Amino acid sequence: ADKSARDALLEQGGLKKFAENARALSRVWMEGEAPNETLLQLQSYLLHGGVYGSSDNRVALNQTKKGGKFGYLISRVFIPFARLKRWYPILEKHPWLMPVMQVRRWFMLLKPDVAAMAKRELATNSSLEKPKADQMKRFLDEIGLGSSVIK
Repeated sequence: ADKSARDALLEQGGLKKFAENARALSRVWMEGEAPNETLLQLQSYLLHGGVYGSSDNRVALNQTKKGGKFGYLISRVFIPFARLKRWYPILEKHPWLMPVMQVRRWFMLLKPDVAAMAKRELATNSSLEKPKADQMKRFLDEIGLGSSVIK
C-alpha cells in the first residue's frame, strides 16, 4: 500500500487527522498502547452505538450545526426538500406537493412509537446544556471530524 498516496487523499478529503486518531485507537486496542484522554473519548464515542454515538451526541452535534436549540427544532419540524423527496419520491415529479408532504410527515406523530421517539428527542434537545454541545464540537474538532468535514 502506498501510504503517502493514501495520506494525500485523506488530506484532500479533510480526514487525515481523523485517520491518525483511528489508527492510534487501533494501536490501543490491538497492540496494548496506552490511550490518552482523546482516545478514551473516541473509544466511548464509537462504542456507544449509532453514527453519532448516542442520541445526546447526535442532538449536540446537530444543535452545533443548526445554531442552537431553536435552530435544531426548526430543522426537525421543517426538513429540507432533498431529504423529504427521499421519503416521498413523488416530489421529484411534483415539487409543489412539498407542503402537503411536510404535513403528511407530521401526521406520523399520531403513531405511538413515532410520538415516543419525537418526545425523547425534544426532551433531549431542551435539556441538553450548551456546554455539552460545545464539548461535542471541541471533541469533533480534536479528532478531525469538526465542522469543516461534517456538513
